[in-house]
Amino acid sequence: MSNSEQSVSPVTRRVRLAPVAAAIVTLFLFELTLRGAQRVVSVAVFLPVFYLVVISLVLGYGLKTRLARFKFLIAPALLSESALAFLLLVEVPAVSHAIAFIVAIVLIFFFESLMTYIWRHSEYESFSLENLSGYTLTLATFFGSAAILGFSILLDIPWWAMLLGMIAFAFLIDYKLFWVSKITGRKALLTIAALTLLQAELISVLRTVPLHFMTSGAIATVIWYVSVILLRASYHGLLTRKMILRHLALGVGLLALLLATARWI
Repeated sequence: MSNSEQSVSPVTRRVRLAPVAAAIVTLFLFELTLRGAQRVVSVAVFLPVFYLVVISLVLGYGLKTRLARFKFLIAPALLSESALAFLLLVEVPAVSHAIAFIVAIVLIFFFESLMTYIWRHSEYESFSLENLSGYTLTLATFFGSAAILGFSILLDIPWWAMLLGMIAFAFLIDYKLFWVSKITGRKALLTIAALTLLQAELISVLRTVPLHFMTSGAIATVIWYVSVILLRASYHGLLTRKMILRHLALGVGLLALLLATARWI
């Protein structure tokens, strides 16, 4: 009997509080970091390990695909790691606390959706895990892109080091999104590689523009979001002219708004 067929079991009862526990622990550690930045490395190391334990508990131990738990780990781990890095650059305490709270709420929904998919499959809403992973990765893309740009400027990190960091980060983001969207195969890997390189090139260009790193991160996120939405629709055979025009209009509108309200340096 598969996990999804077990509607009532001891494991289900044990994991019921896992999403809330993951969010509470994350929020507590984020707040702890805000009171002492020297703790950030310890927290950054602990959280992915903690999420892996939570995911292993939620998924159970009878998985046919052993690597699945690590693939599910990518989204929450990237969100927490990128948010932690971003928080080190935020100067307004209220904004820092809001970000910590938002990350915790997103994690509750993510782990709850994963638990529902595995243990209460009859209650699972189609594509909710894919959509929640998309939202999680979108936030991570913003936090990560902005943090990479911010630290590269603040610490005068060499260009090649910034590009390598962005390539590694973007690859994990894109791989996770394609995997959870059930887009696999050689063609998908080539698309992921091309998209990753384009993101790295975009970050490289944005570093030369006299924009605040948060604005540059937001620009990179908007361009990435529109691109992956259209690519994902194309792979699933859902791409239409109306959809292309609608998302291009959304992207152009958001970019115009960002540039019109941008903080230039």
